[in-house]
Amino acid sequence: MTAGCISTVDIDVIDETVFLTFDTLVNEVSCKLPGRVELIFSEPPTQVIWTDSPITISDGTLSFETTEAGTYSFEAINIQGCVTKGQVVVNADTLSPDVSALISGEINCTDSVITIGFLTPFPAGTTVVWEAGGLLQDTLRVNQAGTYKGMVTAANGCSRFFVAEVTQNKSLPVFKALSDTINCIQSKTDIEITGTGNYQSVIWMGQSGDVYQGQKVKVDKPGYYYVTVVGDNGCQGKDTVEVLSDFSIPELILADSFYLPCDGTGVAMGVSSSKTLMSYKWVGIDQTFFSTNPSPLISFPSRVRVSAASTNGCEAHDTTLVVLSPLRPSFGIRGDTIGCQPATATLLAIDVMMTKFFWINEAGTQFVSDSLEVAESGNYRLVVTAFNGCSDSLSFL
Repeated sequence: MTAGCISTVDIDVIDETVFLTFDTLVNEVSCKLPGRVELIFSEPPTQVIWTDSPITISDGTLSFETTEAGTYSFEAINIQGCVTKGQVVVNADTLSPDVSALISGEINCTDSVITIGFLTPFPAGTTVVWEAGGLLQDTLRVNQAGTYKGMVTAANGCSRFFVAEVTQNKSLPVFKALSDTINCIQSKTDIEITGTGNYQSVIWMGQSGDVYQGQKVKVDKPGYYYVTVVGDNGCQGKDTVEVLSDFSIPELILADSFYLPCDGTGVAMGVSSSKTLMSYKWVGIDQTFFSTNPSPLISFPSRVRVSAASTNGCEAHDTTLVVLSPLRPSFGIRGDTIGCQPATATLLAIDVMMTKFFWINEAGTQFVSDSLEVAESGNYRLVVTAFNGCSDSLSFL
């Protein structure tokens, strides 16, 4: 090199660094088989180190099986000391089959044979095995109550146990059949059933073939009615009721006549019967009298019609007369004679059983007594009033 002179030289730097390349073979984890990982490098590595994995893997391992899904990280070193980093992701298919669509059921009078199991199809490759008999089918037809067990296995080998409970309900419906009586008050009556259950249907049939539907129906004919009750489980219960009829008319006991007393206070009429009477109606033929009292008071002569109804509402009719009392007091007078000795005479009422009486002399003077002592001859009149207010008189001269 001469002083002050510069020369240049070009030098090529060649990078001969070589890194490993790799492929992976990965099988997912399932209930049937474990997952498998295999690393395939472009050339054999001098060292493989698993740096981060769900499980412990020995360094230098190029293939392994695992039951744990996740990310497996590694470093591979070639003969030049170059480090290649990589990851392998292992997926899992360990989902058990869904058995929530399992159908159990109840054996009853409507369904003596039922279908249990799975009506909704499973994905392809799924099998259903019943413990009893080892039957391989999605559903089972059964006619007995009990516990039916089985196993569902998916295509991934995962299984789930199931239990189908079959119950039995063949209890008869509980109810009570009721009826009533047809009479003059009600020409129709109710027949009905009472109970706490739920009923699919209630059908009544009369003796003449008439059919009625419902828990409570009206009928207008006496006789037997046959009821068939179907419960909510399809089981039938039967019963019979009798509708009675009572159109008997009460026999009235009524006096031919009622007598009015002479004092104008009136007379109480009355009627009776061997049956219990519930209502009364008294009507004068000339419409001048009306009463609904069991024993009305009437104060004038009349012809009265009475209508009386018994407990079944049926009425009987009869007629009576209201007339003035023909009863008059019956009595006599025992007289006497005025002489020199004695100078008086005694008049005496005899056979008198009345309420009151009095004497009247010719002067009109009244004497209240059953006997009268007089000192003068003349006409003496005795007036007697009976218990019914009727009076009569008798004169003695």
